[in-house]
Amino acid sequence: MNPGLPGTGIGGLFYILVALLMPLCEIRRRLKGEAPGRGTLVAKQFAIALGVVAATTGVFWDWTRCSRSTRSRRTSRAWTP
Repeated sequence: MNPGLPGTGIGGLFYILVALLMPLCEIRRRLKGEAPGRGTLVAKQFAIALGVVAATTGVFWDWTRCSRSTRSRRTSRAWTP
């Protein structure tokens, strides 16, 4: 098993996709008049999915920013034997 960022595998991507689409399905159900009552569950799952997306985006954004600053420091110094 390879370690990695939670939520970035195929299962995590499926969860994020489904959780982000849940509010649309719930709105459709309420407009049809079907049994409502899952609004809090939908809101919680949607918030978790947004948190995973935000955390993953933040990690990749920070990682690229740090790697650029490290790379620019390494290349700005003159090499002397």
